[in-house]
Amino acid sequence: MPTWNAITDNIMLALGYNHDDAARSRESIMWNVGLAASNLLRQRVEKEINVIGDRGTTSNMYTYLVPLQASDRLNGRIYFPLPGELLDLKYNGGVSYIAYHRDSGCEDNLLGVQFTQASPVEIRVLDNITFQKPNPATPYYWVSRFDNGDGMKEYVWLAGPSPLINSVEVGLYMAPAILDPLADPDAEANIPTDLLYHVERIVLSMERFALLVPQESLKNDGRMYKVGEQRIQPPQMVSLNDPGNITAL
Repeated sequence: MPTWNAITDNIMLALGYNHDDAARSRESIMWNVGLAASNLLRQRVEKEINVIGDRGTTSNMYTYLVPLQASDRLNGRIYFPLPGELLDLKYNGGVSYIAYHRDSGCEDNLLGVQFTQASPVEIRVLDNITFQKPNPATPYYWVSRFDNGDGMKEYVWLAGPSPLINSVEVGLYMAPAILDPLADPDAEANIPTDLLYHVERIVLSMERFALLVPQESLKNDGRMYKVGEQRIQPPQMVSLNDPGNITAL
């Protein structure tokens, strides 16, 4: 798997940004690589969910055993912080499932019971329905941002589990964090190999404006062409509906 640096170097070389007078920085291009990869992964997972449903989709899903905490600011409401950024999926918000596991501290008959997604408003309504109200056997969850004393962050909130439950198993569709490439450029890129071509193609398209402005040719492309003597015009912007992208997704 190539590193973030290797992908960025390949793009910079193709654009002619391997000279000292290139105005576009490595950090800017690496940021765009993260944006393109995250968007392609989100589209791939969304398409799989729409076609075969959430039960058969495991692309970019990670399984965690997360410890539960109680919020002092919300009357002891049970929650756990997310281990990273979720893919923003319309179907389930990036949470595939939440379930009790053997070390959760639950009774044996609750092992494997999964939590159901519901909004806080829905849960208030369900509180008045005997067979659907939140309880250890019928638990619910929702995702929201909250300032829990350490800044505004995203948490998963649980309704129904016993206070004795200490952890749960959770499957999450994780997005490659955009800041990861900048934090460790030499780390392996969290991009499926079959999407590398499409990521580079999109970033090349995003960077094309530097070659389309001849007046800035000496500053941007590094090829030292005079105004009006640019030999190769860059391709048009790649649409998300481009056949190449549709095939890859």
